[in-house]
Amino acid sequence: MRRHSVVFKLFVATSVLILIVFSLATLAEGLFFERFYRASKMNGLERAMSGFAERFQRADSGERQRSRLLGTFMNDHDASVAVLNGRLERNCPY
Repeated sequence: MRRHSVVFKLFVATSVLILIVFSLATLAEGLFFERFYRASKMNGLERAMSGFAERFQRADSGERQRSRLLGTFMNDHDASVAVLNGRLERNCPY
């Protein structure tokens, strides 16, 4: 079998084309997907945080209900939350 046959040239051309396509897909995913995921996660968290703030203020001043709201929010959104007062000190012991 000759080394420079048509079949060999087609195999090399196809292999190079597939390698280029996969490389471009990997590069695009690495550059854009992380930024898109981070932005969508932050937007969702901001919307949820504003709703949480309203529910937290409307909640009774009872420690049990507020701590339950806080725990539910942290579990649902996989985020850590601290409640601060006007001087940026922790307001709640939980």
